[in-house]
Amino acid sequence: MFKRKNGSGALLWRAGVESYFDGIDGAMFRALINTVAPHTEAQEISGTHRSLIRQAAKALEFGQLVALNWRSKDGRYDHWVLAVGIEGIYCAGQFEAIALLCLDPSAPEPVLSAYNGHLQLREKRGGQHRGYLPYVTNQGLIFTVTVQEIVVIGSRVSEA
Repeated sequence: MFKRKNGSGALLWRAGVESYFDGIDGAMFRALINTVAPHTEAQEISGTHRSLIRQAAKALEFGQLVALNWRSKDGRYDHWVLAVGIEGIYCAGQFEAIALLCLDPSAPEPVLSAYNGHLQLREKRGGQHRGYLPYVTNQGLIFTVTVQEIVVIGSRVSEA
């Protein structure tokens, strides 16, 4: 992308290169989206880990994209991924979400799949990771993470 001279890719690279190593928060992420796609609505949302997961799932159900910022339990990683779908099962006529399906810029591109990251929505039993969820890449790397902030991309989502 850094070799592109014109178009959205070049615009995104120029806008994001300044914060590449320092990272960005939700407001900066929203501003970056507005730079590249000025007619696309983006709303940053803060809250508790559980409320952010709930709002992300709700936005995905309405066809929006959700940028998720997660932090690993050990604090080594603070990372943004793009949630593009929900995995789940129907049980007794009710849909139960199992995972958020993500595009992860740090993982290899997906092959025969629409995602390369998998944020599981069930905590491990035993309580040792309370408030944290497993995040698995398509390489099989597993991180124990908590969601810190989201940016909903598309029409506005009401806060629940």
